[in-house]
Amino acid sequence: MTTEITTTDKIWVYLNRDIDRVKMQMDIEKLQEELYSTDLYKSILQKKEQLRELETFINNAKQIIKDEMIENNVDEIVIHWHKIKIKTSSWALVINDESVIPEKYMKIKEVKSPDKILIKKDLEKWLVLPWVKIEKSKTLEIKKL
Repeated sequence: MTTEITTTDKIWVYLNRDIDRVKMQMDIEKLQEELYSTDLYKSILQKKEQLRELETFINNAKQIIKDEMIENNVDEIVIHWHKIKIKTSSWALVINDESVIPEKYMKIKEVKSPDKILIKKDLEKWLVLPWVKIEKSKTLEIKKL
C-alpha cells in the first residue's frame, strides 16, 4: 500500500517548518539580547574599541616618523632592538592624460583603462612615453633586531 502525498500535506509540512524557523529566529534574538546585556560582552566591545584606538595611534605615529625621517633625509634608525627603515617602493605609473594614450597601450574591459603592464614594459625598453611619469613612494619598515 502506497500513500500519496498531496499538495495539502506538502503545504502543512512547509508551514510547520516555517513556524519552526520563526521560533528558532526568535530564540536566537532572545539569546543575543541576553548576551548583549552581559558584562563579558560589554568588556569585549570595550577592548575592541581600545584596540581600534591603539591601531589608529600606531598608524599616526608611524606616519609622523616616516614624514620626519624623509624630511630630515634619514634612511635608517636603530633603537631598542628595532630597526626603523625608509624603503623606496618600486616605481609606479601615474597617467597624466588618458585621452592622449595610443590605442596600443589601452586594454579593453567593461571600461577602457590604461594597460600599465604594457606601459611599464615599454618604459623598461627605454621608449619615450611623454604622457606618463614615474613616481616612487616611501614606506616605513619596522623590524625587531
